[in-house]
Amino acid sequence: MNVSVSARFKAVPRAIIATCVATMCVVATCRAADGPPIKDPNVTWLHLEQPEIVIKKPEIGWSDSLQDLWLRSLLLDEAELKRDVTDALTLAQSLGMQAKPEFRDVLWQIIQDPELPTSVRVSAAQAYVAMGKPPQIDELSGVAQRWPTALAVVLEPALAAWDYRPLRELWQRRLQTDDTDPVLRRVAVEALGTVREGAAEAALVELLQDPHQPSSLQLVAARSLARLPSPRLLELAQAALDDPAASVMQRLLAVQLLKEQDSDAAIEMLERFADVEDRVVAGEALRQLLRIAPSSVLARAGETIGDSDANVRAVTVAALATAPTPANIELLAKSLSDPVLEIRRTARGHLFRFAEDQALRPHVVQQATAVLKGEAWRGIEQALVLLTKLQNRDSRQRLFQLLEHDRDEVMETAAWSIKKLAQPAWAEQCFGALQQALERFDGQASDAMADTLTHLVETMGVLQMQESLELQRTFVPKNAPFSRTIRGAAVWSIGEILRDQPQADVVAELESRLNDANPAFPETEIVRGMAAVALGKMQSQGSLQHLEQWREIDGLNSFTGGRSAWAIFKLTGEPMGEVEMPASTLGGWFIQPLE
Repeated sequence: MNVSVSARFKAVPRAIIATCVATMCVVATCRAADGPPIKDPNVTWLHLEQPEIVIKKPEIGWSDSLQDLWLRSLLLDEAELKRDVTDALTLAQSLGMQAKPEFRDVLWQIIQDPELPTSVRVSAAQAYVAMGKPPQIDELSGVAQRWPTALAVVLEPALAAWDYRPLRELWQRRLQTDDTDPVLRRVAVEALGTVREGAAEAALVELLQDPHQPSSLQLVAARSLARLPSPRLLELAQAALDDPAASVMQRLLAVQLLKEQDSDAAIEMLERFADVEDRVVAGEALRQLLRIAPSSVLARAGETIGDSDANVRAVTVAALATAPTPANIELLAKSLSDPVLEIRRTARGHLFRFAEDQALRPHVVQQATAVLKGEAWRGIEQALVLLTKLQNRDSRQRLFQLLEHDRDEVMETAAWSIKKLAQPAWAEQCFGALQQALERFDGQASDAMADTLTHLVETMGVLQMQESLELQRTFVPKNAPFSRTIRGAAVWSIGEILRDQPQADVVAELESRLNDANPAFPETEIVRGMAAVALGKMQSQGSLQHLEQWREIDGLNSFTGGRSAWAIFKLTGEPMGEVEMPASTLGGWFIQPLE
């Protein structure tokens, strides 16, 4: 198999990428989930899980001829070609290619060539770094003083991570020279922290205390200082703590200085920082206390669980997880309704873990049930998932009420809960819920309404409810006005309802769906695959030739072929066979062998 990709890979310095990622992480953590519905990962389809047949992804192979061609291209006297090849090499390595060791020397020659455009040298540096730490690094002190800033941004963080000692002196000089490029100064500050260079302490402290330095650089300096084994860190932090005129940034810098401290004095300072009015400072102090003194965070949990700052609430939830008690269960239950999705899912996970203790399980169920009965839709959604995973059926009537909730997340999750908890005594009520959902369903129905209907369709299969068979069959025709997911779920449910009952007219209908592979207008793969599964469950021996046909045509590593093989196993006992790992070569590069 040949997969085409664009090999044009634009080089972006690592520092910029790291900054962007860090920013996105903060935004993602603090964003309230009031936008489009986000499906909970627990809310899944049975028709894709029973049976679970995993289609193996192809392993990407790299021919020696491709790498040899790239090596030869790098030796040509064409700058643009060199950049294209090095960009491609970086991308290929990110996709799993192990670059030949011979690339190292060639890339290093490009990096050191002052006649080449900086963009070419930077691209080569990225490819060089992507290869990992080299067995040996030549003397670079002289070279590093002359390379462009863009090159330093790529190479020097890697050299620091590889603990290349000869550059430490250069990094220290950059801190002491007033006319140092600001970008190079930041690179040096980060590098000195990475290598934990104690000799840089004085220069880093001076930078930290210089009011003319940008706050962003001072923050980096504080983090680098925190990695040094210096007794001055406590003194510096104490000074900011005791200064009533200290700014928010000064206090935040002080908290950063304590990042790797664990003494009683550090704990006392962090506790005082945790009580300051500014929530950014308090949140960072609490995060550090969580590492060394979680009891200090727990002592404040009653207040901080409802804090206005999302980071403070997140740390509080993490602290509560360290102490499973009824009181902490009550606090965690409040977080099921937190505006931030990640926080409420995390709280739910901790509550589920607490419930594994049989002594605490009733407390978890009690608190989750109270949330389920409330009005906060976020909490209701999380309580549904939690109680369903705990197999608690005490809120049966509430589940059916929530099928008409005005929030899509709640409506769909309630349908999933009904499916997962349904018992024969629920059958009539479940069938009625399916009929009502179908009455409300029309061409303008939302995705959540369609998904709700799908879960209820699958519920009929779970209950093997014969009374629903004719209704289920209305979803099967190719021209039925329903999504492929609803139709596939219906076919799956029919197979459950008619287990070991090869009803002739149903068999004919499902064989028609399985065999409908007309290139001009084929049946969907989900419906075809589910038809194969249903025929196997029904023990339709007369369908064996059709199943064998599609096993051979589509292959084991396909949706329909794999399920046809499963159905054959159910009918005859013939093993499905091992799926060979498919291989592919990644093509579409701007330059590749003519093979």
